[in-house]
Amino acid sequence: MILLQFANDGNIKRPGPGSMGGTKGRVRQQGRVFIEPTQCSYNPSCRMGCVFAGAPFRSNRWWIWSGGPEPALKRTLAVLALALLWVWGAAPAHSEPPASAENTTKAPVGKAPRLVWYRIRRGDTLDSISRRFGVSVPEIERWNHLRGSRIDVGRLLRLRVGGGKLIVRRRVVHYRRRYWSPWNVSSFGDPEKYDDAEGENPVIRKAAIEALGRWNGSVVVVDPNTGRILTIVNQRLALSSGFTPCSTFKPIVALEALQQHVITPETRIWVGRRWRVSLTYALAHSNNEFFMQVGKMLGYRRLAYAARQFGYGERAGLDIPDESPGAFPASDPEPGGAADLAYIGEDMSVTTLQLAAAVSAIANGGTLYYLQYPRTAAQIASFRPIVRRRLTQFVPYIPEVRAGMAAAVTSGTARRAYDPVEPIYGKTGTCSEDGARLGWFGSFADDQGTQYVVVVLLRGGRPMFGPHAAAVAGRLYKNLYEQQLSAERMVAPAADVGQSRTDR
Repeated sequence: MILLQFANDGNIKRPGPGSMGGTKGRVRQQGRVFIEPTQCSYNPSCRMGCVFAGAPFRSNRWWIWSGGPEPALKRTLAVLALALLWVWGAAPAHSEPPASAENTTKAPVGKAPRLVWYRIRRGDTLDSISRRFGVSVPEIERWNHLRGSRIDVGRLLRLRVGGGKLIVRRRVVHYRRRYWSPWNVSSFGDPEKYDDAEGENPVIRKAAIEALGRWNGSVVVVDPNTGRILTIVNQRLALSSGFTPCSTFKPIVALEALQQHVITPETRIWVGRRWRVSLTYALAHSNNEFFMQVGKMLGYRRLAYAARQFGYGERAGLDIPDESPGAFPASDPEPGGAADLAYIGEDMSVTTLQLAAAVSAIANGGTLYYLQYPRTAAQIASFRPIVRRRLTQFVPYIPEVRAGMAAAVTSGTARRAYDPVEPIYGKTGTCSEDGARLGWFGSFADDQGTQYVVVVLLRGGRPMFGPHAAAVAGRLYKNLYEQQLSAERMVAPAADVGQSRTDR
């Protein structure tokens, strides 16, 4: 006797050699199952299916063919087979989810309910899936324990649809590893969309836009010797309420520590069990432990004095509309106190203009200017630098801080801004606040020609950090340097022509 199982998924299972009767035969499926056993005599009834006691017999799950000369044995086996069919055939067959990513492209046709697994594609909605398979949205939500209409791409859904043959299309799905992100601000945008470029230097603005690209951020370029703002890309972000300065506050802490003789340029502080670093190394690699210890030695009052001397907590610009004054804590921030204030600027709020003014004071040797933003031709013609205060107490120690900022570009956290032709000084900063990651870079280029202060602020997700902001500033410096060289090459031939005409 041969028992062949026919499940709803179209799979046929044959018992092993230990079963009764012959095990050889030809089996094919074409809407129904035909069995031609090798031990069955050739007759029409045997060809049309399985003959049991002279009559074809079929159930939901089993086809039975019995052969042999003993009628009593046939009847006994028939009773056993019917009992097994009654027990096993009562339970409906269920399909398992496919091992590979398969999506049905046509709804099954039939009246009997059937379990189907569907993998959600990009662009699918519960309404479109319900229309495709002929099931209601509440049923899909109930079978898959969904709350609301939100579905995730790549998830498998259980669907009970009509029976019949499914038309299945196999496709290869490439999965990309996704990381959980704590940031909810996009890293991309259109930074120049709402800007008013009237009165700005068009050459510098073009170079800044090309360097920033489509990243969500802001670029400010200032002349440190006059305090004039040459361009602001993404003016909304630059003039907003301010952000945590991160590690860009460390040069100010270093100047105050040197001025108060808390440390010297040769001081080496333990930052580990067997590791001591100097001020230059700590600025270059933005060592937090070093500045936490320096902050504890200085205390809140000295840090607040240095911050206010460099213009933090007050507007950096002169009559610039919509500019924010930022904020400085009125007491030690909790829980780290002066240590957190020194290494990351805890509870501080700094705008890009305030950082540009502070970096300009370091670049020009100790003079803090009011930043001015002339917009009309008349304002540009009548522009005059206005000194806010002279930081004479910090002047002797500025070269030490500049050395650390130069090391940051050559071998530290700002290596992406390095240019072997033009010396660049800068300090990076990376931290997170309000669901966004911040990447700061305050820098200046000290060349024999024109001097610029460039401040870059990036705000978004994982790609936003200090070294990325340094890379944006490096591209800006490179663009400005190439434009300067091209201008000099155009002026040189004209001067040679004029000299030759004079000699004649």
